[in-house]
Amino acid sequence: MYSPTLWRHATQPQHRHEMPDADGVGHSRYPPCGDHLTLYLKMDQQVIQQASFQAKSCGPVVAMASLGCGLLPGLTCDQARKLSAFDLDGRLGGLPIPKRHAILMFLEAIDLALTRIVKREE
Repeated sequence: MYSPTLWRHATQPQHRHEMPDADGVGHSRYPPCGDHLTLYLKMDQQVIQQASFQAKSCGPVVAMASLGCGLLPGLTCDQARKLSAFDLDGRLGGLPIPKRHAILMFLEAIDLALTRIVKREE
């Protein structure tokens, strides 16, 4: 049902920790199942330097956040906002339709964290 990549990130997540000095924090919820995701971003001149997460959620959300936080460092704000749900799904090895909310939650958390960073800098 799940790919080896998804299983690895779900059972041995990377980047799973709070980041008290984060420049931006984005929260995402999926009410139908109660999943919660918090994404932390550390920036330097509009480039993501570090990303981490905390989650109270199903394995696919943990896997998406773990894999996604590994992809974010080195990306500009614009590049991070252009991440594709299709690309992320492929990197995870494909998610069953009922679990694709994991990707949407991750993308929403990125958008909210980056929006807070931009607003703070204005």
